[in-house]
Amino acid sequence: MKHKLCLLCLISTLLMGADTTVAASQDWKLLFSLQADKAAGAFSSPTGLLIDSQAARYYVTDSGHNRLVSFDKDGKILHAFTAGGALEKPIAMAKKESGQLLVLEKGKATLTEIDIKSRAVTPHALSDKGTTLYPQRLRVDNGRFLIIDKASGDIIRLDQSLAVSKRLRCPNCPAGYADLSVKGELLYALPMLGEEIHVFDKTDTLIKKIPLSPAPEFPISLALAADGSFFVLERHNGSVAHYHADGRLLARHLSAGAREGSLSYPVEIQVDPWGRVCVVDEGNGRVSVFQP
Repeated sequence: MKHKLCLLCLISTLLMGADTTVAASQDWKLLFSLQADKAAGAFSSPTGLLIDSQAARYYVTDSGHNRLVSFDKDGKILHAFTAGGALEKPIAMAKKESGQLLVLEKGKATLTEIDIKSRAVTPHALSDKGTTLYPQRLRVDNGRFLIIDKASGDIIRLDQSLAVSKRLRCPNCPAGYADLSVKGELLYALPMLGEEIHVFDKTDTLIKKIPLSPAPEFPISLALAADGSFFVLERHNGSVAHYHADGRLLARHLSAGAREGSLSYPVEIQVDPWGRVCVVDEGNGRVSVFQP
């Protein structure tokens, strides 16, 4: 009888240990936070992050203060740029091969081109067959640009002249896509409900659907790790769900709160060229950089 009880205890311990490994919340090491200094003033609703690997810089769109703020790779603030007061609620950024910046302005519903050297600011209103587009995400794919149209939830591919060249609709998901990420020749898209990840090839053909189990809660952003796994940012929970490349949940990281290292209504997640995970924390007014 004692042997049977001991065996049952051992099995129970092993099972409980396995469950804990998968389900437990795990903290990452906080390296630093990107925050404006006293001279520049605190962020008000940071909403987007551009990581420039060549210049080793971060650029943050500070939507509440209508400015772009740059930092070096160690988190030191460099410049705050307002384009002479021309920006209106910037929410995302990208960089052209020629060096100009492209900024999504929510207040104008435009994709605005900025020449840093000349300080020239040129807004471009986007439309498709006469229908106005309301861009909310901006990514670069081999020199071409991708946005998500808030009105339709479609991924829109733009050519070099910023004209619409293709539209990718989310099949069987009326709310459309929440975010996208590009790796090599593949495009990964996160539907608004976040129950799966869609993979498109270089011809923009949907080639795979990866079910996420269990599904993330209130997913808002997607990032790809170097090993092929996925990070899905959960906005309301203030956490990051880490999934295997096959869609199995590996762990959950971080938690909601106001202290350093916690998140409050985060809006975007990216993995930088130095292997660090960057989270745009809108509620706390900062961008937190973690070592996973």
